[in-house]
Amino acid sequence: MAQPGRPGYSLIEVLWVMALVSFLLAGMGELLLRSFQAVRSADETARKTALLTAAMESLKTKSFASGDLAPGEYVQTGELVPGGKAIQSEWRIEQPAPGLKKVEFRLFLQGESDRAIRATLLISEALGF
Repeated sequence: MAQPGRPGYSLIEVLWVMALVSFLLAGMGELLLRSFQAVRSADETARKTALLTAAMESLKTKSFASGDLAPGEYVQTGELVPGGKAIQSEWRIEQPAPGLKKVEFRLFLQGESDRAIRATLLISEALGF
C-alpha cells in the first residue's frame, strides 16, 4: 500500500499483478499451442480424406472385369506432406460373391499406421458401381 501523501503502488502490489498476468499469459499460450495442433491434425485428416476419395472414385470408373479390380492386396506410396512424410495407401480387393467386389482402403502417413483412415467400397457388376 502506498504511504499517505505519496502516490504509487508498493512493491508487493506490483509483484502480485505481475504474477497474475504471467499466469494468465501462460494459460493463453497453452490454448494457442493446442489450437495450432488441432488445425494441423484437421488439415492432415482433410488431405487424407481427399486422397482416399480420389482413389475410390478412380476405382469406381474401372470396368468390373478390369485387371485393376483383380482380387489381391495393393500398396502405393504417394505425395510428400509437410514434414517430409509420404502418404501410403493400402487396399485389398475381394470378391465375396459373383458380381460383387469389396475394396477395403487404408490411408496413412508412412510410419503412422495407427492413425489410418479407412473406407470400404462395394462394386456391383449389375449396378455398375
